[in-house]
Amino acid sequence: MDPERGLPLPASAEERTWLISSWQTVLDVGNRILARLTNSQGDANPDETEPGAQIEDYPQGYPRYSALVASDEAFYIFRGFSHLRSRLLLLKQDRLVVLEKLLRELDDAETVPLFLGAS
Repeated sequence: MDPERGLPLPASAEERTWLISSWQTVLDVGNRILARLTNSQGDANPDETEPGAQIEDYPQGYPRYSALVASDEAFYIFRGFSHLRSRLLLLKQDRLVVLEKLLRELDDAETVPLFLGAS
């Protein structure tokens, strides 16, 4: 038990190593954020930001939040929407099957033979 905080200490050396590396990662990301926020050049991503712009230069809300997310690869994490994409693909597939059936029916009902090649 940590006497100062009353928290249990990790029992094994592996748990302590994992905890230290996890906190080191958090500190590294925090230091990168701090460096970006205090960077006078504001070169978070020169391809997508205005030259010399800092995160604080963007309006509050989504503009500033997106500038912060784009400022470091560690923040560039987005949801995949795999369930939604699957549903949309299945819906489009069903619609294409219906259109394919209609096209086949049109082809079968055609009385004039269509030739695509030169004769």
